[in-house]
Amino acid sequence: MLRLHLKKLFGLVMTVSLAISLFAGCGSIKNDEIIGTVDNFLSAAQEADLDTAGNYATDEVIEQLGWSDDDIKEFLSDIFAAIAGYGVSEEDLMAIPEVEAAVNVFSDKLKDSFVTSYIVDSASVSKTAAGYEVKASVATVSEEDFYGLLDDELITEVSEFSSKYASEHAQDAADDPEDEMYTNLYKALVPFLMNKMTASLDDLAGSDESTWIFTLDKEGGKLLIIGVESTD
Repeated sequence: MLRLHLKKLFGLVMTVSLAISLFAGCGSIKNDEIIGTVDNFLSAAQEADLDTAGNYATDEVIEQLGWSDDDIKEFLSDIFAAIAGYGVSEEDLMAIPEVEAAVNVFSDKLKDSFVTSYIVDSASVSKTAAGYEVKASVATVSEEDFYGLLDDELITEVSEFSSKYASEHAQDAADDPEDEMYTNLYKALVPFLMNKMTASLDDLAGSDESTWIFTLDKEGGKLLIIGVESTD
């Protein structure tokens, strides 16, 4: 989860009449429908199928969680900005097949890490002023860990890799045009970096477990998740 900011949630006392209308099925939305929507959302996310997950939530929720394609591209752009240089742009890097392949593997692993496991608390459903709420225990990778993937240690490794590559290919560099020399460097460097970060995500998978509180309501006649908060 890239942008789920922690907030303190205010408590609402559920009246007896609301409880009766909710659990006796007198309301317009039944308990099973609420739980099913959240379960479908988290199940799709666990399978890294974010398009399907988006069918159960508003666009604002997907953006809040940082699960949109634009969020992932922005995250990758931050990484490229840290290593690109010598007139080589992000577009130049992604035009290199070896780079594109390594980035795609990392992107898939990134999506896999958004939800690694979950348990929906079916007994937690409640009616609130904003709609309906239900809680779930969700294992993910914290935002801090996501943005800590490119830490000082890895930057040092990247620097050492670059120096070693330059030393081992000094003669090739002398014979090749400058643009080809840098292309060859990044062709080796970016997969090295992406493989390191992919391995780190494997180690971090599910390391952050917290309770998510989902708020649901009907929009356009369809029950959707309209808000997500984390209590931890």
